[in-house]
Amino acid sequence: MKLILSIILLFMYSVMGFAQQRDFSEWDATAFCSYTRHHPFTYIKADNNWEIMQALRTPHTRAYLDSLGIKNSDSQMMLLRIEGLISQEENNNWVSLIPILDSIQTVNAREYSLRIANTLYIQIKNDISSLVDVLKQEALQESIYTILFSYVLDGEIWKSLNSYKDLKSSATWDGECWVFYYPRKFSSGTNSYNKFNVCWSKSQPEFIWRELDRRTFIEPFMADYNANGKIISSDLYTKAFALGMINKDGSLRIPIIDSQDKNSRLNQISDKMINIIVQYFTNSDIVSDFQKQFGINQNNKKLACTMLYHEVMWDLIDLCLNDDIIQIPVLWKDKEKKSTYSVVFIKN
Repeated sequence: MKLILSIILLFMYSVMGFAQQRDFSEWDATAFCSYTRHHPFTYIKADNNWEIMQALRTPHTRAYLDSLGIKNSDSQMMLLRIEGLISQEENNNWVSLIPILDSIQTVNAREYSLRIANTLYIQIKNDISSLVDVLKQEALQESIYTILFSYVLDGEIWKSLNSYKDLKSSATWDGECWVFYYPRKFSSGTNSYNKFNVCWSKSQPEFIWRELDRRTFIEPFMADYNANGKIISSDLYTKAFALGMINKDGSLRIPIIDSQDKNSRLNQISDKMINIIVQYFTNSDIVSDFQKQFGINQNNKKLACTMLYHEVMWDLIDLCLNDDIIQIPVLWKDKEKKSTYSVVFIKN
């Protein structure tokens, strides 16, 4: 009887394990990182690595993976371990090193982050409105969303929270990544290429990724600008002008922000908002409580802080959008619009 019960429980556990298996594209995956050759998601999405990592949300042996029919070669396990995505414990158990929150945990985590965002929003709402006014006065109204999000909330604030180098260092990348289920209805991110910054969204037209390619456009664009103070290369000029990034004389039309200018109203308002947010994160128990409630590595409070702040950051943007203080870039809504002016800026 005990044997039959054990077999039934093992079967149910195995089925439950498979029930949680979802394609990587169905999850809300975030990477806060810098990398030399390959993005960490490249390793996760290769072969059946994501299947392995889902099964290792809790520690298990490779024999357990075999029992589920999950292929796991020596080379796969070695690569995932070298890249800091899984680790092997002393008892031969393996475990995923990136937090993977299931649907129930995700709902609870986002309810938690929204409560924090609501508290902070009351304190910084007037400052956000002041920032919007300043940008309008500087004829940067098309860039309001990008500057608030990518320059302030997902940019300068990391100087006071965690930088990539403060987090995990792996073979080819620095930082952390984590996964929630299910994806937010809307969110945005920031890609920084030295001084050139791009605010992006998964809902943006595909041509943006193609036109703003790092190797074929961004790096040559910045090299030409740094050498000449404007764009003079004929090929670059034609493309940049078509994208609305330069004026007819080759001078830059996109915002150029001096982050060191302490007399700038933009920086003064930005610094005030950042200070309020950082003080709340550092002088309260919100990160520790988040860490305990959702089982984030107890030895890695910086990871918990980075995860929680990202959710709060997106909640703050949602609150601004709901109050019509800001609007998403027209480029993301109008698939006929080809100007990328509103989603890029240079930060010195």
